[in-house]
Amino acid sequence: MFNRGRRISALVGSAFVAVLATLIAASPADAATGKWLNVPVLHPTAGEQNQGDQAVSYLPHTIVAGNCRLKGENQQAITSIHFDHNSTGDPDLYDVTWLADAYTTSTWFGDTWHATFIFRWSSGAEMFRLKLDGPRMFEDTAYFFVRTTQVRLTLAQQKGMATVDWIGDC
Repeated sequence: MFNRGRRISALVGSAFVAVLATLIAASPADAATGKWLNVPVLHPTAGEQNQGDQAVSYLPHTIVAGNCRLKGENQQAITSIHFDHNSTGDPDLYDVTWLADAYTTSTWFGDTWHATFIFRWSSGAEMFRLKLDGPRMFEDTAYFFVRTTQVRLTLAQQKGMATVDWIGDC
């Protein structure tokens, strides 16, 4: 009888540990990933307001990562990433601006879009990566946000950017 009680306690304890492990394993750190690959990088022609040192990529379709959405042109969004030559006079310093429309369909504590951009040469070889985070989002709210950082690129590298992989997790 005493051994049977121990076995039941062990089974109940094991079941509790299994449930607890499942809850921990489903943490926000194990977020779903979505992506849109090989999105063209456009280089506007030099003109009165463009000195030929700008580049832009527009997200063509919405990316879905778990409950989160990064809206693309198919949802009339202007989600994009822009490179503009910095005004400090440093020839290799570029301002990078990410304009984004995002939302979440369900969350308990808020979701954050974590973006990774992989910029590629025309050969497909990776040039560099850039990571940016959006704001904490709650359901039933659309978020438009802007994130800006700086990168060092030569003009040849900037002009050589051909595509960008848009990757996100939430």
